[in-house]
Amino acid sequence: MRARVRQQGMAILGALIVIVIVVGLVTSIGMRASHSIAATARTFEARNADGVFESLEHDARRVLAEDGRKEPYDALNEAWAKVLLKTRRSDGQGEAHLRDAQGLFNLRDISFDADVVAQAGNAGAMPEPPLESPADGATQAAAGGEEAALGGGVGGALAPRPTLRPGATPPVAGPGAQRGAAQQGGDNMGMVALAAVPGVASSGAAGAAAGQGEEGLQLSPQQIAIARFALLLRNLDIDDAVLPAILDWMDTDTDERFPNGAEDDYYSRMKPPYRTANHALEDVSELKLIRGIDDKVFAKLKPFVTVLPGATPINVNTAPAEILMSLSPAMDRATANLVIEARKVRPFRSIAEFRALPMLLGRPLVSQGLTVSSEYFKLEMDVTSGQTVLAARALLARRDGDNVTLVSRDKGFFDE
Repeated sequence: MRARVRQQGMAILGALIVIVIVVGLVTSIGMRASHSIAATARTFEARNADGVFESLEHDARRVLAEDGRKEPYDALNEAWAKVLLKTRRSDGQGEAHLRDAQGLFNLRDISFDADVVAQAGNAGAMPEPPLESPADGATQAAAGGEEAALGGGVGGALAPRPTLRPGATPPVAGPGAQRGAAQQGGDNMGMVALAAVPGVASSGAAGAAAGQGEEGLQLSPQQIAIARFALLLRNLDIDDAVLPAILDWMDTDTDERFPNGAEDDYYSRMKPPYRTANHALEDVSELKLIRGIDDKVFAKLKPFVTVLPGATPINVNTAPAEILMSLSPAMDRATANLVIEARKVRPFRSIAEFRALPMLLGRPLVSQGLTVSSEYFKLEMDVTSGQTVLAARALLARRDGDNVTLVSRDKGFFDE
């Protein structure tokens, strides 16, 4: 009797175990099916979000094209900088806003890649379009003459001097030409000031042996960019010991700069080990791989740097105070803030106007590598499709006035 009761108990226990196993299997299968359905839904919604991204990009290209047909400068009081783009479709909705990518320091400007270095040199010879000077009410033609004397433009190259016939009387320099001579002197002083920035002379940049030409000391576009980047590090309270390691990361040799450089020998001892890139940065996040750049340093630097397809000048109409301060050792925060207030009243139509600001007169400042208009713009987008929320950043290029194209688009999570 007792054995029969035990057998019945074992049978009941066995049945309960089977039931538990079956219920577990059914639950597991149900959960997997649920997860699979949810994942499929998210994939479908993410695909739908592409249509919303494309719609926002279309609107952004239209806004930039319209702006390109109006004023030959780009400033923060224009429609492209203030408009909040919105779109609502059957497959989702989204918002986006534009930012000027050339208001930041482009890390490609300090690249050692031959094509980037050549591009920077060519950009330095591009003249600015002649614009009317509001200071003296000069005609556009007169302003163009002033611009030639000033040597404004993306690179601030001096225009060729006119040739006089034998016995001819040289023209009398008007106020514009006098200001141009003053600016040329400021450029010469600016070259000297940038050459004195620690790390520039030993950077190994193109034209590293600063030349002494007819106009005075001359630095290459790459040297100018390295000097400004070193000043940016100082303005952000970042130890400039990271500069040699950054340059080592991008140059093409395996020789470490003294005393804080880093090449394969250093990175091969990391866990996990890796090697130097030996070419231009592809993304800002790549900085975190470089010796001396920890999370704290990267957080300080990230808001003020970018990586664009090639060398680009800095737009003084959109640059924040920290970038303006990097243009010259003599540019302090108070002066940078005055420049920002001045451009709110009237954006700079030319580098000549920028250089003519009272607070900049007499300061050593190099026009090369500066501009008042931009080619590259970043579009920051947030899209909701069903239950899926996605963010994306697109890079747009505007060329020939109103020809705007999509350069790239990245999806993900962004903390800026």
